[in-house]
Amino acid sequence: EAMAAQKAGDYAALAQAKRNQVLNGAVTKEAVAALDEIAKIRKFFTFVTKGNNKTLVEKGRNPDIVNAARAILSAYGLAPRLKNSAQEYMEVLKREDPRMFESLNPSVERAIADAKPLNELTLDELRVLNQEIDSMWNAAKRMREIEIDGKKVNLDDIAAAVGDRINEIGVPSEVPGEKSALTDQDRARKGLQFAGALLRRVEQWAEAKDGKFGGPFLRYIFQPVKEAADRYRTDRMKYRKQYAELVKEVAPNIQKGKIEAPELGYTFGAGKNGVGTAELLHAILHTGNESNKRKLLLGRKWATQNPDGSLDTSRWDNFINRMHADGLLKKEHYDFAQGVWDLLEEMKPLAQKAHRDVYGRYFDEVTADGFDTPFGVYKGGYVPAQADPEIVPDAALRKLAEAENENMAFSFPSTSKGFTKSRTEYNRPLVLDLRTLAQHIDKVLLFSHMEAPVRDVQRLLMRKEVSYGLNRMDPAAYEGMLIPWLNRSARQQVETPIVGDGRVSRVLSVVRNRAGMQLMFGNISNTLQQITGFVSIFGAGIKPSYIKRATAQYISNPRKTSELVAEASIAMRDRMQNEIAAINDSMSQILLNPTLYQNAQAWSQKHAYFLQAAFDNVISPIVWLGAYNQALSEKMSDQDAVRFADGVVRKTQGSNQAEDVSRIETGPAYARMSTQFFGHFNMVANTTVTGLQQVASDVGLVKGAGRALGIVFFGVLAPAWIAEAIAIAFRGGPEDEDDDGYLDDWLSQAIGMGTLKTLLAGIPFVGQLANAGINRFNGNPMDDRVGASPAVSLLESSVGAPSTVYKAMVEDVSKARAVKDVATAVGIVTGLPAMAASRPISYLVGVADGQIEPTSPVDAVRGLVTGTPSKESRR
Repeated sequence: EAMAAQKAGDYAALAQAKRNQVLNGAVTKEAVAALDEIAKIRKFFTFVTKGNNKTLVEKGRNPDIVNAARAILSAYGLAPRLKNSAQEYMEVLKREDPRMFESLNPSVERAIADAKPLNELTLDELRVLNQEIDSMWNAAKRMREIEIDGKKVNLDDIAAAVGDRINEIGVPSEVPGEKSALTDQDRARKGLQFAGALLRRVEQWAEAKDGKFGGPFLRYIFQPVKEAADRYRTDRMKYRKQYAELVKEVAPNIQKGKIEAPELGYTFGAGKNGVGTAELLHAILHTGNESNKRKLLLGRKWATQNPDGSLDTSRWDNFINRMHADGLLKKEHYDFAQGVWDLLEEMKPLAQKAHRDVYGRYFDEVTADGFDTPFGVYKGGYVPAQADPEIVPDAALRKLAEAENENMAFSFPSTSKGFTKSRTEYNRPLVLDLRTLAQHIDKVLLFSHMEAPVRDVQRLLMRKEVSYGLNRMDPAAYEGMLIPWLNRSARQQVETPIVGDGRVSRVLSVVRNRAGMQLMFGNISNTLQQITGFVSIFGAGIKPSYIKRATAQYISNPRKTSELVAEASIAMRDRMQNEIAAINDSMSQILLNPTLYQNAQAWSQKHAYFLQAAFDNVISPIVWLGAYNQALSEKMSDQDAVRFADGVVRKTQGSNQAEDVSRIETGPAYARMSTQFFGHFNMVANTTVTGLQQVASDVGLVKGAGRALGIVFFGVLAPAWIAEAIAIAFRGGPEDEDDDGYLDDWLSQAIGMGTLKTLLAGIPFVGQLANAGINRFNGNPMDDRVGASPAVSLLESSVGAPSTVYKAMVEDVSKARAVKDVATAVGIVTGLPAMAASRPISYLVGVADGQIEPTSPVDAVRGLVTGTPSKESRR
């Protein structure tokens, strides 16, 4: 055709012929490529259908998922018909891994519902089918794997190792209820076992089961979750810092005050403490892709939809143009927006890897859409499009429902995956608060780091080799300890939200935090009691020589030693350099324009435990270094030495992380009101019990009596005596009631009462009430070592403040007590550390009132610091 046109001199026909040639060539090329793609897909489908259940298991794949995939292919005529349907195979999966079932089942149901012969499928439909089968194929592989130390290994091998240890410990041949109905004694024993599970920390429990450090329980159950949480906190700090830096860079161009937008019928900055630029910046962030922009403009009614579905954005465009002309939107603002888009894009591979790892496929992404500005072209990006629950009732209802789903008895642990779901057309007013982006960062990282390891450990615990023996040996472990532990670790929450409580939980949490602040701010006595951490490490098996050398190294160069420890251990780096509060404060300063009072509140909250933190930053590095060097001398690998040292610090100096605490320390806000400061005593009890169990497992308590005594002495008794002696000294010492010298009084109170109070404090609720009764005899209603619920005690003092003030004025009752009660009330209401100021003031008021007469200058200084008169100085 082209040659004929050329010979005829018909150049128009020649051009058309050439175009047809090019088009035909392109079509042919695409057709060949499509046929190749179809052939590859069919080859993959054929590969999926090969082998029986035995060969699938041998090759490390879950046969139920593969058989469900085969049943789907059968419905399309691409595989032989199986005995069971896809849904029947999925029901088996549901019993084995409910969360995986929930992820795969919707796509399985859609694939079956849309089934038709291959020759009726379009290429796009075939691609979708291939994607679903591929995701199921990958999920089947991942379900029979567990990631240990960054490597995926066969779950069968790990389950066998844990099962072997269970058999080594001994599985009871008979358990209550098998040969007869449960007796009252059986029920009582079961209740005690469950109570023990509530009090148990998983790390110490795992070491007790192993009988030593580094056994399969610790290595395969606790460490994967713990180290994932450490990585999460490290990345959280990293990306929060990057976001804070972006906010800091744009800060000089964030204008305080409202921005009127008559074009939109809206005022930016009417809320959010009057920082209109911050609200406008979040709106700009939603224009980085067409999906978000559509939601923003239609949801806020800043644009209208044309009959063809396109948007009339003239009002928005006019407003933006005016912002450019008025200098309210500058290059720095768009640079900030692109920086945020790039930051979230940088994080996306982490979440994609986790989603692929857990569900066998990648989640759908939103494509960025570039746009022009007077300052250049910006490529755009994605931020979460969240409906504003304060002004959208249905969003609030949806949020309530999500919280309710997460609060359903913790049956199966999982992080929230809302951001991985395909976005739908939901045009309601979006949140315009830049602080929510920090929450989104946390959510992405939580999913990326915690989802896979939590599911891995869950699957391990559900394996028959593990579950059968463990349920018989420790029947309360699953329900009372392990499943709740996995759940709170996945969410990194220690406080359980209560659905629809009208913010009551929030109020209780605030009261609890403020009570802790009042008692601990500038509390020298409590800070010095932390010296007992040096004693307790000997009960944990650390030799004095290693602590001596570590102490010398620290004293010679404190900063360098701390830096070396932080570099070696990400857990210690987070412990010593926790900067989240500072990052949040810096962003709030810029985005919220806080008042002087709000700044004071934030400062008080940040520095509530400044003395305790400073002291811990000295003790913990020394303890860690001593334990690390001892581990290396015992031929542990560097990685295991770091793990050993991290564990020693947690077990002797304490940790409040979600994966480190016991179940009794968690729960709703109202329950946690009664367990404040219980964590230390729970840690001591767990570490001591684990040590004794290891002695019993190793040589028996009779042969190992000396070792067991050392554990109890250094782990419990000596720290209790020293701590009580410090508390007594700061109260002014004991009273010599029998005039025979103070030695017997010191011994009876420090050793006798110190032991009793520490043992009672390790018993939740009952022990606290008993200690509250004991403390009434020391003349200090809010003892330095808090045994009763501090929040409740301080609330009682606050409520009683008007009465004590009245009695002090009318009935000549203690004015010092009135000062303390008023300060307590002020502190609880305002969130400022008023009790710290009341200590010297109340003491001076007592002196002026003639009710206190210091026995010496030292006694006077002590009284000013603590606010507590010694018994000898009271009139």
